[in-house]
Amino acid sequence: MPARAPLRITGIVQEVDGGPLAQARVWVAGRTHPELPPVVADALFDARYEVSAACEARSVFRLEVPHAGPFTLWARTADGRRTGWRFPVMAGDFVTLRLRPTQV
Repeated sequence: MPARAPLRITGIVQEVDGGPLAQARVWVAGRTHPELPPVVADALFDARYEVSAACEARSVFRLEVPHAGPFTLWARTADGRRTGWRFPVMAGDFVTLRLRPTQV
């Protein structure tokens, strides 16, 4: 039986103005068993899955995931700026995350 290709979520992270942002870290989170209803998963202490990856020089990220999804995705910079949360994100998706404007 041939090996299964890894499941991935890929995308880019952008500055507020749409420019590339290489100094960000992207997180993906979801349940280990998404097929279970949330109340059942909680009762069975279903583990939550979370992993992160740094963006490459051109603001591109690639995250391997354990199943098709759904997942929640977000990014944060070293100085604390962040994007909004994206849900649902599925394996195979290409996602563009943009930083939120800073609050005064």
